[in-house]
Amino acid sequence: WKGYFADGTVSNEDNFEKGVKQGTSRIYFENGKLKEDDDFPEGDRTGTYRKLYLDGKPEYIGWLVSGQFNGSYRHYLPNGILVADEYYVAGEQNGGQNYYDNNGRHTRTILAVDGDIREKFEYGDSGAVFQHYVVPPGPYVVREYFPDGKPRSTIPEMNGTYHGKATWYFPNGTVQSEGVYVNGKRAIGRA
Repeated sequence: WKGYFADGTVSNEDNFEKGVKQGTSRIYFENGKLKEDDDFPEGDRTGTYRKLYLDGKPEYIGWLVSGQFNGSYRHYLPNGILVADEYYVAGEQNGGQNYYDNNGRHTRTILAVDGDIREKFEYGDSGAVFQHYVVPPGPYVVREYFPDGKPRSTIPEMNGTYHGKATWYFPNGTVQSEGVYVNGKRAIGRA
């Protein structure tokens, strides 16, 4: 099965057997270069997952089992710098999750168990830990303050992700933005 762009260039290639996707599935950029490929043995999205930039460098590389990330999952910038190195078991983050800035400097490590964040480490410019959070189970509130002691933010979290109404303030104390989060995803509110 092939799809095409308006100019006749192949946009995607898929194989089907008895109506079920089989083998390698590929998606292309309009210039014909590979953008993404997945494996579907026996109709199940299992195997290497790759999404590429236009120049062919990897943007995402991971491993899927039954359509869920399982094992290493990495995200790269267009210049090749690694910005996220995560590990999954059955679609849930497990173990050390490492994050880097646009220069490749290690900025954060998150320790997760079955998708729940248990600890967070924030690293300074020297590479030393400057903040370490032990995340309690259930709900809690993180409050940040400006140097003069006025509130900078009030962020409810549960299991290490935003959960509830979060508010950020200007230095004069007025609300800068607020929003409601459910399991780390913005639900409703104003920005």
